[in-house]
Amino acid sequence: MQENTKPKRVSRLTERLGEKDPAGSRRRLIWLGKQLMLGAIAYLMGLGRLAFDTRPFGIALLCASGGQVTGILGGLILAEVALGENTVPMIVVYAVAAVVRLTARMLMESPVTAVTLPEALRQLLNPTPAAVRTGSPTRSDRKRSVVLGEQLRATFSDSLALRSATAAVGMLTVSMARVISGGFRFYDWFAMALSVIVAPAAVVLFANALEGRRDRYLLYPISAGFLMAALVWSADFAEIAGVPVSLLLALLLSLAVASFAGVWYGAAAGVVCGVACRPVLIPAFLIAALICGGLRGRGKGTVGIPLACLGALGWSVYILGAAEAVVLLPAYLAVGTVMTLAVSLADRRVTEPAQVDGGEDAVTLRQVRDRHEDSNERFRDLSDAFSGLSEMFYNLSDRLRRPGTLDLRRICDSSFDAVCSDCPNKTVCWGLEYSETLAVMSALIAQLHTKGRVDGEQVPEHLRHRCRSMDLILRQINAGCARLTGELLRSSRTEVLAMDYEAAANLINDALAEDGGEYRSDPELENRVSVYLRDAGIGFGSVTVYGKRRRQIFVRGVDTERAKVTLDTLRGDLSEMCGLALGKPTFEVEDGTSSMLLQAQRCLSVAGAQYNLAGEDVSGDTVNLFANRKDYFYALINDGMGAGKEAALTSGLCSVFLEKMLRAGNRAATALRMLNNLILSRCPDSERECSSTVDLMELDLITGKASFIKSGAAPSFIVRDGTVRRLQAGSAPIGIIRKLDAQAVEFDLRAGDTVIMVSDGILQDDPECEWLTSYLVSCGTREPEGIVYDICSHAAGFPSHDDCSALALRIGGAE
Repeated sequence: MQENTKPKRVSRLTERLGEKDPAGSRRRLIWLGKQLMLGAIAYLMGLGRLAFDTRPFGIALLCASGGQVTGILGGLILAEVALGENTVPMIVVYAVAAVVRLTARMLMESPVTAVTLPEALRQLLNPTPAAVRTGSPTRSDRKRSVVLGEQLRATFSDSLALRSATAAVGMLTVSMARVISGGFRFYDWFAMALSVIVAPAAVVLFANALEGRRDRYLLYPISAGFLMAALVWSADFAEIAGVPVSLLLALLLSLAVASFAGVWYGAAAGVVCGVACRPVLIPAFLIAALICGGLRGRGKGTVGIPLACLGALGWSVYILGAAEAVVLLPAYLAVGTVMTLAVSLADRRVTEPAQVDGGEDAVTLRQVRDRHEDSNERFRDLSDAFSGLSEMFYNLSDRLRRPGTLDLRRICDSSFDAVCSDCPNKTVCWGLEYSETLAVMSALIAQLHTKGRVDGEQVPEHLRHRCRSMDLILRQINAGCARLTGELLRSSRTEVLAMDYEAAANLINDALAEDGGEYRSDPELENRVSVYLRDAGIGFGSVTVYGKRRRQIFVRGVDTERAKVTLDTLRGDLSEMCGLALGKPTFEVEDGTSSMLLQAQRCLSVAGAQYNLAGEDVSGDTVNLFANRKDYFYALINDGMGAGKEAALTSGLCSVFLEKMLRAGNRAATALRMLNNLILSRCPDSERECSSTVDLMELDLITGKASFIKSGAAPSFIVRDGTVRRLQAGSAPIGIIRKLDAQAVEFDLRAGDTVIMVSDGILQDDPECEWLTSYLVSCGTREPEGIVYDICSHAAGFPSHDDCSALALRIGGAE
């Protein structure tokens, strides 16, 4: 009897949810989303400043809006609270302007106005032509009220006088309060004049853009451009994770206009946004708009967007430097992702019908699958193109880094001249045996061009016996060649371009591989689940099982009224069938049809602690613990080579880069290769060593599989049931050689395990880990905070200790 209680409750809940109006809920969600978007725009507009510290764009947007006052007013109030400058007068002015706009909208929307105004005020608001005034009188008061309502509606809708006047009066009021409180300074008088002029002008331009008055063929593009420029300019006063919002909006608007209005409009938008954001980045936004709009016109919009973002990123790195790539890369990737989703949704609304009947489900599913396969093919082609470009740039870089024959001859001539000028045997070598000496120099030049350095093999024995300075000459030749090669490397960016294209290809390949595994259905498991549901007395329309690691079971048209099992039993049986722990089933109702969804859930949880002791004033170690939305947990220790601020900078850069990439869901191997390339590209411009060790643990919280990836890092330890297991790998730190030298050690963790990771400073006087191993055996159930404190305190007791870092992770069951 208990087994049928929960299904019946779920069924009754499904019936109650089905009685709701889905169309009304959808309209409310759309309205809420629109208000939030307008509120965000208003917030940015409220932050924008012009000369003399004036902010007229906020009230201009409020007065120009067509009635969407709620979100805009909220955004402007939040902007004033965030600024904390002259807050009360501005909020009062915004509130009064909002009341005026709402009153106007009420009069506009009323079909018959019952308000009786004095004749003089009515003529002032809307003067009636003489021909109308001398016409035949109306036959009823109702007719006169209808005419008055139409005149008022025409005044508020067709004329911008009231909205412009509202903005001007509002800015005049705020400016006058500023003049009085500031002691009547000329600066404040100029601010008043500028605000009163700019606010009504902005209202006119904003209104034409927001109302979409495309019939005004000349004014509308100017208004739209002014609105974009004002928004980008205002967004420059806000930041997200250290990136100015203006950069994101400028690229987003350029791509959006190019995608939906055409390539030339997109190019114009890129120029306008670049002027308002950063003039030096105008080519970046122009390149992005041209690439996106050009490929969009050929039906390749989803391919054009990532190419456009890469083009903009390439120019930005070229102008701003490689150090900005760490900050700009996630921002440009986010813009590209948003635009790809927007274009895909827009294409879907155009190509697919609004509603699909049951008989058309198979056709629609086939279309979706064909489209998905086509998108995958295009991304594979794009990945192949990036890989080919990367190989070409690597080959070109390898050629460019080799000095030419003439340069090598000059190096050899100068090296011989520096030594031979004072040599007593000069008349023999460069006189009697000139041809033989010249042949030796030619052989040295050939060897230098082939191997990059010279040795004594090309020098005859009699010449080495006669010239006791030959070793010095060879060392000078090698030193000169090394200097010239370094200069060529620093002046050439082709290898950096090759690394960028290789990284882009790797990211696309990883995304395709993940999509192929996590969104591929499993027909065999679908049949097994269907048989189980029928045997359990659960009715259903269709069963879909997809995903590999994050498996999901979606049952459409589910009916649990006659179920023979409880929901807990159902979850346990399906978990055993899938080989993964599934969460509690969730039920949804859409268009009167109920659906059930079961998703894979975490089987482990992590409680961690970290501790760091600096050997000098600044620690060169960086310790980090974080997780991403794909149910992976990461523990990371970076130890910058060297000491002091340079080591701290390198380790901090590595930690931030890896966290950003891994949080975004990228594979650890790809992120490490990109980091290695980044450090390599930074090293030629640095006077000090800038390599770093990487000790990374990646734990899959769903399956319990852990991967310990080490690049020049110290051993790690796992304590299980009083037994200590030591994991180590011999490899070089990142940033030293172009090919990543990292090794991974796999281990299956379970609840009750304790993971210890340390930097090399912990083991400087204990290379065999004898003390640490004995301590871990005896630590028992000690909390992670106490473990890391004991380890670092013991290492700090050595006479001259290095930076000491340790982290401890206690693995627990699912929460």
